[in-house]
Amino acid sequence: MSKPRVRNRYSSGPTRGEQRRERLLQALEDLLASRPFAAIEVGDIARAAGLSRSAFYFYFPSKAAAVGAMLGDVFGEISDVLDKWTELGDSVAARRREVYDSFERVVAIWRQHAPLMAAMFDAASTDAEVRAMFEGHIDSFVDGSAARIRHERAVGEAPDGPDPEALARVLVGMNVKALERDMRAITSGAPADADLPRVLAFVWGRVLYDA
Repeated sequence: MSKPRVRNRYSSGPTRGEQRRERLLQALEDLLASRPFAAIEVGDIARAAGLSRSAFYFYFPSKAAAVGAMLGDVFGEISDVLDKWTELGDSVAARRREVYDSFERVVAIWRQHAPLMAAMFDAASTDAEVRAMFEGHIDSFVDGSAARIRHERAVGEAPDGPDPEALARVLVGMNVKALERDMRAITSGAPADADLPRVLAFVWGRVLYDA
């Protein structure tokens, strides 16, 4: 069984409806740990949660929408890491270290949720709502990264180069493709790429500090 997901805390505890919704999401994540997204039916999720199919559809219009709901938690974790990464008040030495530390943490988060992240890619290819949610998160990462590139250039740390937003979009896209390959390997039973965090950090370090 996958690690229980951390949900928002409620001052007076979750309502019955929130508990039922959470049971469905937890059941889906547990199922994703043992089979691919395409092999999971709505009935499978409902049974694993101890609920009916109609209960599932009360909360989610599709299983892809349920995957989308789970993404908010994971991307929230990643955003917490990247928010620190894009803070501009630290010393140059601290910012350089943070590039490497951040990639270690981000890759670890993706790997912790590998079945879910692989399902996200599957769902995004067919479900417009999941795709829009995923692209929205990517756009926010691009914006933060572009701001970091502009800042490092302004203070003389980063070398001149292409438009910061265009450069950030290519770099974030590189991250996504590399992470997707890693998630596919993990969910198929192959070993994760031990060098991935260091390789990604090396590329970004070259862009930001030419070192």
